[in-house]
Amino acid sequence: MWMYNDIIYSLKAFMSVCLICLFLPLQASGQDLSFLSDSTHYLWPTDASPYISSTFGETRSAHFHAGLDIRTWGREGYQVFATRDGIIHRIAISPHGYGKVIFLRHNDDSYSIYAHLNRFEDSLMAIADSIRMQDYSFLLDLNVEHKNLLVNQGDLIGYTGSTGVGPPHLHFELRTPDNEPFNPLLTNLGIDDDIPPQFSGLAIEYLDPVTYTVKDRSTVRPRQSGGVYDFGSIDTDGPVGLAVNVSDRANRTPNVYAVYKLALIVDQDTLFHSKVDAFSYNNASQMFIDRVFPLLRQRRQGFQRLYVVDGNELSFYSTDSNRGVIDLPEGIHKVMIIAEDFYGNQSRAKLDLHISNRSSSPAESIAAIPAYPRNGEIQNRNPVVNDAGFSTRTVQPQFLTEYTASAGPNPDAVRFQHSPIYYTNNPEFRRAGKTLVPGERQFLHLPDQTIWVEFPEGALFDTLNVEMIVEYQDQFPVIRFEPEHIPLRRHANLNIILPATSNSDRTVGLYAYNSRNRHLFHTAGKPGSLIRTSIRELQEFHILNDIHPPYVGPPKIEQNLAGMHVVHIPVVDQMSGIDFLRSRIEVNGEKGITEFDPDKQKLTFYKPGFQPQSVNQVKVWVYDGVGNLAHREFGSVRR
Repeated sequence: MWMYNDIIYSLKAFMSVCLICLFLPLQASGQDLSFLSDSTHYLWPTDASPYISSTFGETRSAHFHAGLDIRTWGREGYQVFATRDGIIHRIAISPHGYGKVIFLRHNDDSYSIYAHLNRFEDSLMAIADSIRMQDYSFLLDLNVEHKNLLVNQGDLIGYTGSTGVGPPHLHFELRTPDNEPFNPLLTNLGIDDDIPPQFSGLAIEYLDPVTYTVKDRSTVRPRQSGGVYDFGSIDTDGPVGLAVNVSDRANRTPNVYAVYKLALIVDQDTLFHSKVDAFSYNNASQMFIDRVFPLLRQRRQGFQRLYVVDGNELSFYSTDSNRGVIDLPEGIHKVMIIAEDFYGNQSRAKLDLHISNRSSSPAESIAAIPAYPRNGEIQNRNPVVNDAGFSTRTVQPQFLTEYTASAGPNPDAVRFQHSPIYYTNNPEFRRAGKTLVPGERQFLHLPDQTIWVEFPEGALFDTLNVEMIVEYQDQFPVIRFEPEHIPLRRHANLNIILPATSNSDRTVGLYAYNSRNRHLFHTAGKPGSLIRTSIRELQEFHILNDIHPPYVGPPKIEQNLAGMHVVHIPVVDQMSGIDFLRSRIEVNGEKGITEFDPDKQKLTFYKPGFQPQSVNQVKVWVYDGVGNLAHREFGSVRR
């Protein structure tokens, strides 16, 4: 139990966070929400339920969640309504992302988005189908404003589904006139919520007292004491940055959400405060540095930092002059963290920070907090052994003053930056390193330019010392980077000229490899050709042979939720995935639209007006990512 002084401290800390906006300089929000007023009224967009399964600003695999996910209880086909008067701006259909999605533009030029639909309203679906049937294309992305399809608030526009990513639900998103997402709960829309957030973990990032790079990291779970989450005592000899794994709940739903506000208070001084109202899509990938990326990647846990690193341009935060880093004199410091949901339900966590044996004085202010690890001077580092069994080698770097790309195979024919760049050129083991800086187009390449990475302007959050290490196995390169698992602000381009082999007609695949011994297919090409792929993370890549065609299961004729007959065919390819753009289905000699659902692992023959016979002939051609074909004919498929 806390003693009397601790209780007084807790009350003062609570008052401090209530007054935070008066004392901390708020960063300007990039989104203008002035179009919202008391007269701007939104309708709940579905009859599925009044409950949400995800809220605004939650962690996703590569971005922040931009809206509300509304629960549909694992079912599809609930009605979806226009939340306000407007005009149908855009419709799209894809097996990924938002799946079937409708964009409405309202009279104030703001937008509402309705995603993962099973289908559109009948007349709108007919427009989409008439366009797709011209070339039997599954994909669609169409601006339809010129058709002047006006809708009133409450009009039926579609039906809930599970297209794109995830189980059945409705993704409902609101955007400003600048097409940037904002929190729908800022409107008249709301949910029942009297449950406070819950803390499940604290991450301590131990920072170098000079460079403020992360030199070590630990995590701790809390215990509850007197209604407060207690993380105990933490020992350190220098500055630290804290991050919390904290979630929220709402009434009558099992889902957990992101919290709305966070505050860090140390010795009654507020060092950090965040509030998630809106963000720019240009900054959506900054989730990677808002969260502790290694823990997100390894544990799938979104520890949110309570300090702001370089490259983080989100408008969520207000901080002290140390940007939320705890850099204090020796002694015991009382730390409180307050988490709050949108409806003001609060939870508090506390810890004691013991600082001793400091080798330097605390900073009065911190100008730079690197987003990326600093590995020292990269030319002095040697390769290390990894899980794939690469042998440690000692190499003598060779330095280049400049390197002319026009002399090599790089089609961009640009002149590379001069030093720092170095390489080794062992026939079985190659290595190149460079210091990359944000805001410039840069290249990291092998000396013969058979492998290179292009980092476009804006690809990096921060300055990065990086090495590309290439080792050859079975004639093909294995590519890895040090430091590994580095997230990028924008996609970079990995380019590989595949070595020619005796079997140059055989297509091979490029796969990203992760620590869970899984390979994720990126692209394919023939030996001797150039392959290129976009990457969002510096990780390990393998070239592999995939000689197995996809599995194709027996067709089944069913009726979809609109009462139309369709043909479903299960398809599976565990290694290179299904190439749905090349795959096709014919039924009784008729062509149709071949749709693909990657979650349910099935192809679907869809054709408006299709009427199956009592016994049907079904032919299917299914390709995987490297071009392996499975062709099957089914001669007696009954309706």
